[in-house]
Amino acid sequence: LMLVVLSRREDLGPQGLQRGGYSRLLPVPVLVTTSAFEVQGSIDVVTKFDPAELLVGGTGRFLNLYNASAVMVTNPDIVFSGAVILVNRTAVEMVAPMTKGKA
Repeated sequence: LMLVVLSRREDLGPQGLQRGGYSRLLPVPVLVTTSAFEVQGSIDVVTKFDPAELLVGGTGRFLNLYNASAVMVTNPDIVFSGAVILVNRTAVEMVAPMTKGKA
């Protein structure tokens, strides 16, 4: 299983973090690629974007990309989108932050 597309963020279950104290989540726009998909969305981080922590930290099997869309590499006309796309960590080939260019 490579991707799971959810139409509602609430379908993930409880959103609470298992952390002590106050933590503010910061959304970071990212591009995640697998052998079959390019997925764009945002990942919530606590302090800073750290690709190694995203891929090997924690116990979850999936990365949660919010307000995301996935394009099939072999057929770019096929696009999946949802409030959340779960990407299997073992299928990830690249994670890159996306920055806004200057106009």
